[in-house]
Amino acid sequence: MLIIMSSSLEIVQSVPDDAGEIGIIRATNWKEQYAKLDGVTPEWMDDEIKRISGAEGTRERAYWIEQARKPDAHNYWLTARIAGSLIIGFLEARKHENGTQELRSLHLDLAAKQAGKGVGQVLIDEVHGGWFDPAMAIYLDVAEVNVGAQRFYQRPPNNYSLTEHRFMYGPIRMRQMIRPPRS
Repeated sequence: MLIIMSSSLEIVQSVPDDAGEIGIIRATNWKEQYAKLDGVTPEWMDDEIKRISGAEGTRERAYWIEQARKPDAHNYWLTARIAGSLIIGFLEARKHENGTQELRSLHLDLAAKQAGKGVGQVLIDEVHGGWFDPAMAIYLDVAEVNVGAQRFYQRPPNNYSLTEHRFMYGPIRMRQMIRPPRS
């Protein structure tokens, strides 16, 4: 699968070698978005950054990316690249044994200044149109303070809505969103 958005931007199925760069993008976004929140200590954030982008997290992510490349995989990874090499974003999705579907992560490289250019929408369109079962609900979790992400997920064609389910991820208040099944 290869989706060409422009002469230099492509969306491809992730490969295990992407795991390190994906971890850096995710860790950078976490630090940018959540480090200054009330209740988030530097120690907690440092532990999360290490978990996300450290050697163990990278090995685990590479394993799951490799598993996603197998037939009938229960997880799915996409990478957005510029000029065939520089990773500027990624998406991770899962189908659970109980039949639920989950959009686990969608991050763009903040330094690459891709926000608002449609890269995130192409990633989410690909997973919605080509991998998730539209007859089943899709869930995702988003930080309560991340209203920009909530608006992105709520707008058409994404069509997620906030549920009443709230929880804490460490010191970060989270909200669950759902995309209802399509008939």
